[in-house]
Amino acid sequence: MVRLQEVPRTATFAWCPATASSLLATGTRAGAVDADFSNETQLELWDLGLDDNRKSRSIQPVASIDTDSRFHDIAWAEPDDDHPQGLLAGALENGSLDVWSAEKLLNSQE
Repeated sequence: MVRLQEVPRTATFAWCPATASSLLATGTRAGAVDADFSNETQLELWDLGLDDNRKSRSIQPVASIDTDSRFHDIAWAEPDDDHPQGLLAGALENGSLDVWSAEKLLNSQE
């Protein structure tokens, strides 16, 4: 198997359910320590560009927000008329379930 991209995070992840998308969401993993001992807690969206052969191997998040707590799990719901990029739901270490609009996250970075 050939590696197409690598996301340098200690994170839980969810793929965007839209069939024509190569977006990936990552949330800082609860109960894990990353290589640089960072205490940041973030939800990040990545465009892996799997359909673009010219894309470099080093990628950066296309959207990122700080969160109140680290993630146990994350899910990405199917797009609908009200949420064309779908919704992201995160089960957080502090016991809460937080929900974000993927479209609003992407638009807030422009």
